[in-house]
Amino acid sequence: QVYGITDVEQAEMLNGELEHTAIAWMDEFSREVADTGSPDPLGSKSIIGIDATVAFLSPEIMSVRYDASVYSAGAAHPNSFYKTLNWNIVHAGAIQTDDLFVNEANWITRFSALAIADLERQFADAGDDFEAMSTDIRQGAGPRAENFTAWTMDRDGITLHFEPYQVAAYAAGPQHVEIPWRELINMLDVLGPAAFLYP
Repeated sequence: QVYGITDVEQAEMLNGELEHTAIAWMDEFSREVADTGSPDPLGSKSIIGIDATVAFLSPEIMSVRYDASVYSAGAAHPNSFYKTLNWNIVHAGAIQTDDLFVNEANWITRFSALAIADLERQFADAGDDFEAMSTDIRQGAGPRAENFTAWTMDRDGITLHFEPYQVAAYAAGPQHVEIPWRELINMLDVLGPAAFLYP
């Protein structure tokens, strides 16, 4: 529940979207649990916990990250998943990645190149494991739109969120890549929602 938005209709729309995202995720998890068949013989149960964090809030933009911790009965450990909601308060609607850039901009290729370079820097001290990690990084952050569905934004730029296993082993945890607006400046739509944030 978000408070402080003076337009009542817009506040209801935004809170409805926040609630819808969380409920849809819970329903998806429930269906997956139902499809797994017999329960764990050791008696463990499948559970999901969802937290929502407002990553950024201004009079024009709100950026929210949902963190889900999911444990499936019988699994060795829980796993973490992300969803994000970026909201244009001025125009009362969700912000899609395409909304930030001019029509011809290939943001997927740009995100991929920047993410791979940053992640490889983060794991540069992996020693003998670096080659295998680099392969995972180039797969999980390769130039495909589905690799960049979880992102938040603020006055500094865009943060990409990668779930465990996406670009690194589970033990490495989730990974995050911050992309400053200056790295995207020649691609941004000057009339798009990002114009509220960068200088």
